[in-house]
Amino acid sequence: MIGLKRGSVKLISHQEEWNKNAEKVILKLKQLLGDAAVDIQHVGSTAIASIYAKPIIDIVIGVRDLNDVVSYVELLKQHDFVFRGEDVEGQLLFVMGDFEKDTRTHHIHVVKWNGEEWNNYINFRDYLNCCPDKAMLYDACKKKLASQFPDDRRSYTAGKQELIECLLKEAETFALYSSMQDLNRSAIKYAADTIEIGMSLSDIKELLENYLLENGADSFWYWDVGAFIFAGEETALSVSGKDYKVADRVIQSNDIITIDLSPQRNGIWGDYARTLVFEDGVLCDETSKIKKEEWRKGLQMEEYLHQTLIDVGTPDMTFEELYGYMNELIVNKGFVNLDFLGNLGHSIEKNKNDRIYTEKGNRKRLSDVTIFTFEPHISIPNSRYGYKKEDIYYFANGKLVRL
Repeated sequence: MIGLKRGSVKLISHQEEWNKNAEKVILKLKQLLGDAAVDIQHVGSTAIASIYAKPIIDIVIGVRDLNDVVSYVELLKQHDFVFRGEDVEGQLLFVMGDFEKDTRTHHIHVVKWNGEEWNNYINFRDYLNCCPDKAMLYDACKKKLASQFPDDRRSYTAGKQELIECLLKEAETFALYSSMQDLNRSAIKYAADTIEIGMSLSDIKELLENYLLENGADSFWYWDVGAFIFAGEETALSVSGKDYKVADRVIQSNDIITIDLSPQRNGIWGDYARTLVFEDGVLCDETSKIKKEEWRKGLQMEEYLHQTLIDVGTPDMTFEELYGYMNELIVNKGFVNLDFLGNLGHSIEKNKNDRIYTEKGNRKRLSDVTIFTFEPHISIPNSRYGYKKEDIYYFANGKLVRL
């Protein structure tokens, strides 16, 4: 079902036809607007899979300037997109529907691309799709208001506003954390594409820190170091950031290198680490293809530990319980924890001194923090090499999810 009488409120469960219909309309808009539209996306409640929604498709068009669309008003009208002017400040509105029956099927919002309105639409949709518990909170609010105001959409909309504003603030923060982790992932890919045999660790550090600053970071949160680089036997070292000094060393044809990144933007952290392996002068792109058994098993163990975290982590588990469980698992699998303090990660905060750790004695629950890192630094006993993999996790509908 798509379409609703103007001014009325009726919520129905999510329909797959909404996504398919939105895709068709977006394709048509792209054909009509061409380069005038920077991006066009399906937004609003019909784009959130887990909640009830009014059966009206919301689509947002991002443009460089609102005037870019004005010259297309008549063309769009010929294809059933009717212009309604500046619906709210900073947005133009087009509608579709059966105007004889006074129903609306689509609301097309035109906003400045990457501006506040654009980011609000995208962040809100993505946040609620990533965090079903927040989506259910919004869903419950909508249902309550819909029962109170079935024929008064203005009151229904006004009643949601306070919660929407609260969720938008959370969504903006969530989007910033996600963007920092996306930056870290792209930096590791950049490293994999760029690092060559014979390159010095100091050059790699400078290369990656410049990449982070040029692509979204404004500084580095951990002792003002954006990229900690260790290679060979140094991968088994565990040192505080304040004591870190990049080694005077170059990458060998057969080598192991750990990269630990800590960018931030507006006080929002990214935290990410990977261990890479070179064999015969070539970077190994799959763990299972690593020929050196010790290195292969070390990285496979890292993958196993992260999957185990997802499998066993619950909102009520304490950080101390996670510490005990994982350290016992590490030992039972024939490895040792190399961390100089023995912990396995920490909460993500705006001040590094506020972090709490996955350590003995920390009886806070995992769900008592919004997001946290998991970064086991492990080795085989008496080995010269260490392995590290770090990601950020959060709970979505009671299940741990990687950010």
